[in-house]
Amino acid sequence: PAPGLEVGTHNINYQVEDECGNITEIIVPVTVVDDIAPVAICDQITEINLSSDGLAVVNASVFDDGSIDNCCVDYFVVRRLDDPCGIAGNTSFSEFVTFCCEDVGNTIPVEFRVYDCFGNYNVCEVDVIVADKLQPILATCPGPVTINCEFYQDELAAALSFGDYSVLDIFGEPIFFDNCETSITEGVIVNLD
Repeated sequence: PAPGLEVGTHNINYQVEDECGNITEIIVPVTVVDDIAPVAICDQITEINLSSDGLAVVNASVFDDGSIDNCCVDYFVVRRLDDPCGIAGNTSFSEFVTFCCEDVGNTIPVEFRVYDCFGNYNVCEVDVIVADKLQPILATCPGPVTINCEFYQDELAAALSFGDYSVLDIFGEPIFFDNCETSITEGVIVNLD
């Protein structure tokens, strides 16, 4: 009967009657199953930003771009194909996946899986671009220092000409905080007065 039978077991009753009014009846159990996998539709390229702790925990549904099924979509899971972050479970299918500072600037492939209500599933792959858009926070910086020319020539000039900025450590170092590893770019401005 239209529009069709629901998934499950149904008893179909067949009756046959001849011209004399004799009736024969048989009941046939019919099992309707959903063995068609859903169509996984991924958000092919996804940009993720790290938070202040240097991590981004992303729910699997973020990677879905309208997955469909002939009956019903049940849930989504996701996993990383590799994990330089060293986070337990990141390469196993889960409701979420975690990205870290080691991922910044790289395209990270993840596998997105969609399940229907009857356990059928399908997968697609997403390229995740991980960004760290938080600026480092400078807590303190060494103040300006005035030195004479002799001190500069005797103690600093030769080392600085070869890019050895460690001789400047005597003036102090900046203190800063960041969610990921940072590097200090040092430079010298010579201002003769």
